Amino acid sequence: MRSNPFADRSRINVRLILMFLIVLEAALAVGLVLNNRSSSGKSVASSPISTSVRCTSEKIVNDPRTVVVGNSETFSVCLPVLANHLLQYKLTYADGTTDSQSAQADGNGFSSRSFVIKHRPRAGREAVLVTVSDSGVVRQHTRFAIQDPSFK
Repeated sequence: MRSNPFADRSRINVRLILMFLIVLEAALAVGLVLNNRSSSGKSVASSPISTSVRCTSEKIVNDPRTVVVGNSETFSVCLPVLANHLLQYKLTYADGTTDSQSAQADGNGFSSRSFVIKHRPRAGREAVLVTVSDSGVVRQHTRFAIQDPSFK
């Protein structure tokens, strides 16, 4: 005879929650893949220039807001006045180190760039500045957080 009749139930509940989270993550991944497809079914991710994007905001967009070291972060910005310009995306970490990449804006002013975050924060978690500039002039900027995977 068992001493705790609810022990099996809590294990089942944990398993059900974990299964739900796995299914949810898979569904979100499928949604991201489908969102990165054009109407012809070809992947848009291979081309840094997307001419089908309409500018709705001139701020830098990044999702997720907190990035775990080793994962990638994608930044996008739409600056209609800089259509077809070469833009510079630059990450500046708290210790002053930088990482930068160039991106060509499309005819609508949209550009996007992905970075793999390799910098390890000194305190487990810290803010990073991302700027988008044209010919050395900063046009947009924002901050996001990076976190060490072992930070709790």
